[in-house]
Amino acid sequence: MQTTFFDMKKIVCIFFVFLFVATVNGAEPSERNIHIQLKSSLSFPLGQLTHFTQLTSPFLDTFVESKGENIGGINPAKQVSFRLKSFGLCFSPLLISENGSPYKKSLSFYFGTLNFSPAFKKLKTPFFTKPTYNLAGISIPKPEHLSLSTGNFSGDFGLELSLPFVDLVYASTKNAKNGSYNHALFGSFQVKNVTAIESSIYTSLYFGASHGGTEYFQTTGKTVYGTSFVYTDKNIGAQTDFALSLNEQKKMGSSIAFRFQNFYKHAHIQLGLSYTSKAFSGWQSEVSDTQFCFFVIPQFSFAHTNIQFFYTLEKDNKNIRQYTHATAGKCEIKTNHLKTACALQYAKKMFSLNTSMSIYAPNTNWFKECRLEYASTFLSKKVNPYGIKQYSVACSTTFLPLKQLSITSQCKISQKNKEAERIIDGKKQPVIEWQALEYSGELECSYLHKGAYSSSTFSLAIKGFNKKPYYDISLGFSTKF
Repeated sequence: MQTTFFDMKKIVCIFFVFLFVATVNGAEPSERNIHIQLKSSLSFPLGQLTHFTQLTSPFLDTFVESKGENIGGINPAKQVSFRLKSFGLCFSPLLISENGSPYKKSLSFYFGTLNFSPAFKKLKTPFFTKPTYNLAGISIPKPEHLSLSTGNFSGDFGLELSLPFVDLVYASTKNAKNGSYNHALFGSFQVKNVTAIESSIYTSLYFGASHGGTEYFQTTGKTVYGTSFVYTDKNIGAQTDFALSLNEQKKMGSSIAFRFQNFYKHAHIQLGLSYTSKAFSGWQSEVSDTQFCFFVIPQFSFAHTNIQFFYTLEKDNKNIRQYTHATAGKCEIKTNHLKTACALQYAKKMFSLNTSMSIYAPNTNWFKECRLEYASTFLSKKVNPYGIKQYSVACSTTFLPLKQLSITSQCKISQKNKEAERIIDGKKQPVIEWQALEYSGELECSYLHKGAYSSSTFSLAIKGFNKKPYYDISLGFSTKF
């Protein structure tokens, strides 16, 4: 059924009336337990309207996001349509407090698209098979192992029970490949020793299985079992992980990993070693391409300078005797007025260079930041006659003409080349050709309004491109009660 009610004038009027009503008598939010957040945006020439609403309280967290297409009937060939983009609900009927501390969730039910903590992800994938030089260090996992994603909606269900020393988690997620459901149980036990040198011990046991078919408990035979041990104190941290999987043919696979790091102020190092057998299949039937991995990340910091190096050695499951190396170096210099960073990485016979510089003026009220960025990828001229595969240059500047008003301008230029086939002397031959230069610019104005009951932000962004749709104008609004 076609929708003729929404024309362009009515859409714009409704949008601004909504902004006005939502912010009349608005005020700065005080410290309270219940918060409401609203976000809306309307963009042209595509006619896209998105709206996001979120409610946060100790007992209930929920959000919903909807998206409208062809608002105003801009494209006569398409109909006006609305769809649910994301939805999430977390209900916590039981809260606990330890030694007078603020109440935290003890029993929680989740519905939506689940996100898992790093500890829980050990069920899903093998351990750090693709490390990078900015790899997060060892730390005691946070109490909450589940959260909800605002990106989409998949109908997952989760249950989490958090007690002072024990965490129990159950999750049921839908497999996008075959439509079956994956079920997992995760349990952890945490002890903190109160001694002269504070230390923490974290032990977890987990189990995951994939279920499908007409009967709810009919299993496909894909299960994973594992255990994890983490120890930290003021100076060092160590972590050991071990997992076993069983596939449909009752074939067993294994995955084991060890990590170590120290916490010294000026000299810090991380190193790790992992091995994953070919038969190992994680929860949700995820298989690792890497069989063996070793990495080491030393880091040194003094005064305003931070220097970090990275090296990894990997072997995949396809090539029995072939190892791949990757190395990188990064240097950062940060002062009150300037921050520069330069990173060079070598992997898969390619060099990647990323540089950035940010200029600040802490004693100036009207200027916030000016940032320059450059990124490029280099290859051997034997592979690419140009010696460079792609590059990009970007610049952004933020001004504050008023305390509540922010103006940001951005521009970016990028170009890349790729292999193509051309007929030369009557034969098809591969050649390297540069693609068309891409450039874009953006100007965004943002105004912040505070009052007794809410804090609201209005924004206007104008973008220009050298490809379709060539421009984009978007109006945005968000408020927190």
